[in-house]
Parts: sequence; C-alpha cells; structure tokens
Amino acid sequence: MYVAISESFFDDAFISVIENEIKDTELKKAVTKDPTLDVRRSEVMFLESRELKQILFDVVRYVNSKSFGFDITNVGDVQYTVYDSKYEGHYDWHSDEDIAYGSPRFSCRKLSITIQLSEPEDYEGGDFEMEGVELPSSIKQKGTVLVFPSPQRHRVMPVTKGIRKSLVAWFEGPDWR
Repeated sequence: MYVAISESFFDDAFISVIENEIKDTELKKAVTKDPTLDVRRSEVMFLESRELKQILFDVVRYVNSKSFGFDITNVGDVQYTVYDSKYEGHYDWHSDEDIAYGSPRFSCRKLSITIQLSEPEDYEGGDFEMEGVELPSSIKQKGTVLVFPSPQRHRVMPVTKGIRKSLVAWFEGPDWR
C-alpha cells in the first residue's frame, strides 16, 4: 500500500472555518463496531457542510487521479476528531474498510483522508502510524493532508500531553472487483 502526503496543504483560514463550524456543538464519545473493546478513545462529531465535502472530494479526486486510480464516486462521512491526553486519546490498529469478499455491496470506502488540525507543539504522543509504511514526522504539521487506501491498517498512538485534533473523511465507490 502507499500514501500521498501534502504538507501544510490547508491554511489557517480553512482550519478556522472548520473550528467555527464545530465551536458550539457538543462532541460525542467515539464508538466502534464492538463497543466492549477498548480500541478507541476519542470524541467526534460529523460535519454535514456540502461546501466542505466538495472541497475534500476535489482534493481526493485529484490525488486519486495522480496516485491511485480507484473508482470513487462520492465522499461519505466527514468526521472531526479530538484525542485528549485526559483520557489517553488513541485509536488502535484498524482499517477504514473491511473487505468482504463474496459479499457484494452497493458501495464501499476506497480512500481515506486525514487532515492535521493541531500544531505539533499542541500535544505529545498521538502519532499517526501505518502498518508497513514509514511516515515522515512532517505529517504532524498543521494543515497536512494524508490520503491512503481505506483497507490500509493504521492507528493513532495515545496522546500523553495536550490535545490532537484532526479531520477525517472516507471516499466511496462501487464494490472492489
């Protein structure tokens, strides 16, 4: 698997728009398919802005045309995520798309994007890691975009000090062939 990284792609103005959109909204505890497992500690909210979804789709469509060539048709959910050191915010190894061979679906997640919203000095720990991929330390720079195939396993290490914020979204297309 491979990734596409653009350091500090989004500027402070773009990130401020996101922060303003969520400022009066209460975050909810993130859940996974099996809430009895302690694999994720974070707070989230889902953003519905059509303008934001279009911006993200345009970025990922361009990256996809240059790096992946997947058949993507739309953006699914857009999630604002907070990992706080108060509860050792983290997300253990997982993939964003479980490939179910022999089980046709109308659509599935094909590409994932994560956008760093915090400054590197805002937190300690909280490293984003991908299985089998060496990521540069520069991915912690505010505004940095990381696009990768949704089946790629990844994790966020526990935040030990401060707060890490990110925006993630998933791009869908017809079932894998």
